Amino acid sequence: MKTLLSILATLCLVFNLQAKPAEFSYDTRKVDAEFGQLNKLENYVTANPNATIADTKAASMASSMDLDLATVDVAKELPANIPAFWWGFCLTWVGLIVVYVITDNDKDQVKKALKGCIISSVVGLVVYLIAVVGVFATATSGL
Repeated sequence: MKTLLSILATLCLVFNLQAKPAEFSYDTRKVDAEFGQLNKLENYVTANPNATIADTKAASMASSMDLDLATVDVAKELPANIPAFWWGFCLTWVGLIVVYVITDNDKDQVKKALKGCIISSVVGLVVYLIAVVGVFATATSGL
């Protein structure tokens, strides 16, 4: 059996070494042009820190690019794309702090995390009370 596995492994290795890797090619001029447009947009936003998306569109920075700035969503910047409610629900006050720090005090996201934290605490308290009542009920029924 070991001999058969060794032969199969050797054959797989040989065939993999003989296979030509897929060629990856790109046009450097197109890449440079796209990054040039992004650099212009970055410079505009850096020079105008209070600029809104409407201002950026009015300055025609984004009109020549294939960017849809209306769909920018801060909520998707949370780690692992986990919604703020679940950060609060699963990690309670730690999740609340994580959402507060990462979203830079985005009140809507912090409220969602707070709701998750409160609901998690209530569920935990109810489970604890049911367990305590169950323990006392079995302890008193045995007497």
